[in-house]
Formats: sequence, structure tokens, C-alpha cells
Amino acid sequence: MTVLLWIVVVVLLVLGFAGLVVPVLPDALLLLVAFLVYHFFINGDVLTASFWWTAAILTVVVIAVDYVASGLGAQKYGASKWSVASAALGVVIFPLILGPIGLIVGPFLAVVVTELLLRKTLVDSLKIGLGTIAGFLGGIFVKGLIMCALVVWFLWRALG
Repeated sequence: MTVLLWIVVVVLLVLGFAGLVVPVLPDALLLLVAFLVYHFFINGDVLTASFWWTAAILTVVVIAVDYVASGLGAQKYGASKWSVASAALGVVIFPLILGPIGLIVGPFLAVVVTELLLRKTLVDSLKIGLGTIAGFLGGIFVKGLIMCALVVWFLWRALG
């Protein structure tokens, strides 16, 4: 039974990291569920209160990074509020149409089209679109680092 539960934990961790690039998977929440499965069904004595508080806070941070990163990248290059919203929609809609490449192409196209509709020049619209992509990729990087740190800490506690 313990082996099966460990398989569940590992699958949840893998799905959590897949969530970095698949927007329908709640990345950080899947890690938290993996930790909960371990704690409640494998060993309830290993993960301390400081681990749980840190994991909960970092889960909120990871979720916030999801919503803030692309917008910050876009705003740095002069995006309108409409472009920030269209980038978020692009992340959700375009992967359904184009598959994984839609994660990059979607926000870029959505922002460029939005800025063009708002009468910005093509060059400015493209710069804002690239800023959105830079923010999105930077957000994935930051989220990945935080999630790696959480998993390393978890494994250190669980296996150590």
C-alpha cells in the first residue's frame, strides 16, 4: 500500500511540474496535494509546522506569480490594461487551438492585436508582445525554482 501511495505522490509532483507549461494544471496546488497525501497516508510525523507554513505561503506566491508575471512584462514595455487582460486570455485560449505552442504564441498575438486595435504602431505592439512573453517565461522560471525548492525540502524531510 505504501508503494502505491508513493506512486500517487510522485504522479502529483510530476503533474505539478507539468502545470508550469500546461495552464489547466494547478501546478503549486498539485505539489501541496502530494505533500498532504504523504503526510496523511504515509508518515504524519516528518513534515513540521514550519514546512507547512512555508509550503502554504510559497503556494500562494506561485499562484500570484502566475497572474502577475506576464502583466509586469507587458507593462514594462508600455502595455495597456486591455493587453494585460488579453495576454491572460491568450494563455488560456490559444493552447486549446494550437497545443503547447499556444502558451507562447497566444499571449503574444493577443497583446499585439490588442495594442494595434488601440492604435499603437506595429513596432510598439511587437515590443509589448515580446515583453509579455519575457514576463511569462520569467514567471515560469521563478515558479519552477520555488517549486524545486519545495520538492527538495519535502524529499529531504521524507527520505532523510
